[in-house]
Amino acid sequence: MEEKTPYSFPITVDFWLFSKSWLKNLIPLSYRLKWKFMNFLSCFFLTITMFACSQKISSEGSSAGHDTNKATVSASPQTATPACILSKIDSIKKDPVWNPPAEIYEYEYQGKKVYAISSNCCDFFNTVVDANCTYVCAPSGGFTGRGDGKCANFFKEAKQLRLVWKDERTRK
Repeated sequence: MEEKTPYSFPITVDFWLFSKSWLKNLIPLSYRLKWKFMNFLSCFFLTITMFACSQKISSEGSSAGHDTNKATVSASPQTATPACILSKIDSIKKDPVWNPPAEIYEYEYQGKKVYAISSNCCDFFNTVVDANCTYVCAPSGGFTGRGDGKCANFFKEAKQLRLVWKDERTRK
């Protein structure tokens, strides 16, 4: 009787089974290149997104000759800004400067005055609220840039009345 060892495969088969190179023979080159390209693209966009949202903000603006509380609030005698919008402006001023800087616009939409508030960074919704700061919709922003879909016709139907406030603090 001949005694068999558990590793009696020829050396070429043994090498083929236990090396990673055999996977290359199973997956065509075009798919491997597409996979590498998709990995590169996803890493590239992730890096760009992280860079865009992590810019250093100037918190010592006044020492550099800039007023950190500088902001524009436009109001005429006929249009008073609601208290909740003023409160939102105050809360934004307490935060570091948004990227892009915050803006609040007044619109007339479906017979009511509404306020569009820009988002504080990339891929967030730009929200529209009424005079009581009740959420109405998000006409833009988000991953698709098309908002939440509740008021897709906002920019066609809404009439921009005025710029209520724009954060004019500077970034370092």
